[in-house]
Amino acid sequence: MANAPENIETKLKIEILLKEYGTLRTEILQRINARFAVVGLLGALFAFALSEVKGQPGMFSIYVRWLSLALGAGVLVTLWWYLGIIIQRLASHISSIEQRVNQFAGEELLTWETKYGWGRLGKLKRSR
Repeated sequence: MANAPENIETKLKIEILLKEYGTLRTEILQRINARFAVVGLLGALFAFALSEVKGQPGMFSIYVRWLSLALGAGVLVTLWWYLGIIIQRLASHISSIEQRVNQFAGEELLTWETKYGWGRLGKLKRSR
């Protein structure tokens, strides 16, 4: 009977960790969607830079378009990179949650981020 409170406490810990796990997975999906939006914005920016609008002064419009392309692309690429770093950090934390849940459960139940996802990349960088 002494195991009953400990068992309930372990189940509660696993439940809390799984809620955090789900929340972090949702955040990763949102960041991935944001990265796709950045790709779309880059495409629109390139289309703008390559377009020709009637009524614009000749060389002025070319300089403005290419300057807009350079600055916009720089900002969007930086945003893309930053979102990737956030995704990797989230995945690394999910990987640690997987390990904790598996430890509490006494068997390997959650494995995706630890074995196949971005979470394993964080381990590779830390081990070097």
